[in-house]
Amino acid sequence: MEWKNWSNFPFTQHELLPSKPGIYGVWDTEELVWYVGRSLKKTIQLNE
Repeated sequence: MEWKNWSNFPFTQHELLPSKPGIYGVWDTEELVWYVGRSLKKTIQLNE
């Protein structure tokens, strides 16, 4: 699958997301895709 070749990093390191628009996905270690979406700019708010 093409998405397996995308640049990636653990979700806990979300600060590594680029600050420019793009298409992003979230999948787990079992390769279950949880989210695919397009961003207009980097804005992440987590309840940590």
